[in-house]
Amino acid sequence: MLQITTPTNWAISKRNAAVVAADIRCQALDCVNKATRWSNLCGLCEKQWLEDHKPVFGKPTSDQLKVAQKVLKGHYEGVLKSGVFDDWSSQIGRTFSRPESRLVAPSGMRRYRTPTERFTPLLAMRTRDRGTLTKRGVLSLLGYALVIDALITPTIPAPVRNDYMIALLGQRFVGREVYSKTTLRYRSRRVKTGVVRYGPDGPKELTQRIEEEVPEKEYYRIRRADMRFIGRRLWKAFETMMLASRRSGSEWQDLIRKVLVKHAEQS
Repeated sequence: MLQITTPTNWAISKRNAAVVAADIRCQALDCVNKATRWSNLCGLCEKQWLEDHKPVFGKPTSDQLKVAQKVLKGHYEGVLKSGVFDDWSSQIGRTFSRPESRLVAPSGMRRYRTPTERFTPLLAMRTRDRGTLTKRGVLSLLGYALVIDALITPTIPAPVRNDYMIALLGQRFVGREVYSKTTLRYRSRRVKTGVVRYGPDGPKELTQRIEEEVPEKEYYRIRRADMRFIGRRLWKAFETMMLASRRSGSEWQDLIRKVLVKHAEQS
């Protein structure tokens, strides 16, 4: 049977063949396999990144986050003292919070097809679990993105370089990968009593009906597309409100240089 390959799949197959021909090692951390995918990863690492949200290229450490916090506080020193940063944080917090009434059951999340439809329930879940985003949370998220762009992104191959920070930012903001809910339901069943009654039809063991509470767990696995969509919306809010230019602009690049200098001094 003739199989027709779409141009997109053909292009991806061609890139995979080029990576195999290059005979390079998988670019994921602590992996000794050869790269076989267009992202310069082996099949296992790419599956962990695409399906299990595993940060295969690495994630910031606590020391690196402390360095980014110092750099950001020095950069925004004026607006932190004047209270302008508090206004920015409150606006971002209101933008990315939803009332708990907008949260649906995990089984109900499957009715929503696109990340745009799942955006509001996921924000309601985040607000219920972690509260409204505050000034401290904004600084933490911005420092997390800064460390990724300064120390991790330059080591990532070009095909996944742009999406890596966005996906990890959304994953850190939501704070969980599985949305689960346990409910108690009543179930009735018959059990044997051990008592035997002799009648015209012969011996018969008596049974009784009992009702019991049975916990049932519903779960919904948050998709990587949701993490990427939330991270992109969050980063767009940071760009619009807190940065004078985009991700490739002078202000963000200046922050990256400061983080590299501080990190080199501590190392």
